[in-house]
Amino acid sequence: MEQGSVRRLSAILAADVVRYSRMMGEDETRTLDTLRRLRDETLAPAVEDHGGRIVKGLGDGWLVSFDSAAEAVLCATSVQDLLTENAPMRLRIGVHIGDVTFEDGDVYGDGVNVAARLEAIAAPGGVAISDSVWSSLDGRLRSRFTDCGPQHLKNIASPVRTWALDGLEIINDGSARGSSDAAGSVSISIAPFASSSGDADHLALAEGISEDLETELSRFRWLEVVERADDAKTRYVLGGAVRGSGQRVRLTAHLTYVPDGRRLWSERWDRTCDDLFAVQDELAVNVVASADSI
Repeated sequence: MEQGSVRRLSAILAADVVRYSRMMGEDETRTLDTLRRLRDETLAPAVEDHGGRIVKGLGDGWLVSFDSAAEAVLCATSVQDLLTENAPMRLRIGVHIGDVTFEDGDVYGDGVNVAARLEAIAAPGGVAISDSVWSSLDGRLRSRFTDCGPQHLKNIASPVRTWALDGLEIINDGSARGSSDAAGSVSISIAPFASSSGDADHLALAEGISEDLETELSRFRWLEVVERADDAKTRYVLGGAVRGSGQRVRLTAHLTYVPDGRRLWSERWDRTCDDLFAVQDELAVNVVASADSI
């Protein structure tokens, strides 16, 4: 794990499971078991073989860093070559190289943002790479990719020339939703988490949790995190509260389905302040698994 904040040029591989939330809705236990086997038996060995490092798990996907763009692409193609059309779980993968910042076990920056958007337009079983990555490859590896031209990626200012593995068509509508089977936009807003104690530290903690959850949920490409005031666009609302004494904190959270006001679930965690980052990751996964329209 990186200590402190480190900024450097890295190749970032973003991988995401196709139709994950639908699979979770059909059989949660089987889906989680399949996800673990995909990670442990296919992805992790390929990452190790090519000198990469899994920086972060995203519930149904991963961010992986490499010192070499070529090794990132070799890892991506080897994983996709192993996952045939009959595999129980398939991936979309995007690769980009750029400046990123490693901080407290997470990674941020241009390399991450573009890789995530490329993954979102990759075909199931496919790999989408940026032109800067393609230029780093040798002739043999380049020949496996087809030029898809400049692509307008969501929240990326300039078009990115994109190449797709083995001629697989990309989802080139510019929406970068990341789920071809999704019916319409899946939008969520995060209500400010309350603090009943009035303690200044707990108030700051509640505000920080709301902001961190917004960042975490934005990583799931099929979810659109919208402003709380824009009720016309909001399908789900995530809310909650923080209270406690000293280092002991109770965090409650609930997810509401806006069209009919149903509370889909609520949960409570009694933890120390140091455990709250893990709780936020768990919260994000619960939200995505409960979004029944994905």
